[in-house]
Amino acid sequence: MSHLTASAAISAHLNGISQGYPVAWENSTFDPDEAEVYLTEAVVPVSTLATFGSDILDGFVTVLAMAGKGSGKGPAWQAANDVELRFPKGLRLTRDGLEVTILRTELGAGFASGERYAVPCSIYYRLSR
Repeated sequence: MSHLTASAAISAHLNGISQGYPVAWENSTFDPDEAEVYLTEAVVPVSTLATFGSDILDGFVTVLAMAGKGSGKGPAWQAANDVELRFPKGLRLTRDGLEVTILRTELGAGFASGERYAVPCSIYYRLSR
């Protein structure tokens, strides 16, 4: 059991529901157009708990909704909101015979990142057997 399994399940779901937003996958080459709204993702492992002989892994995946700087907050916020709506609390995803349960999603404060404006959406998960 690993956080990579959870990340793969969440990435597959994100890829299937990305609403036409291209995704800059972690450590992949991506060259967006200047005005293009797109998503990025990164897994953040948090803890490992042993419960009655069964491992439970908690963590979160951060998805950044990126829009061109100067385009206002609307495009990035809309994309982040679209991601949040696709990962409701209790959503169950499976990967390699393991279950990933979405615990909650949270949007964070928007911020400038180079020539982009970013709005984070954190997807908290629990991976269990």
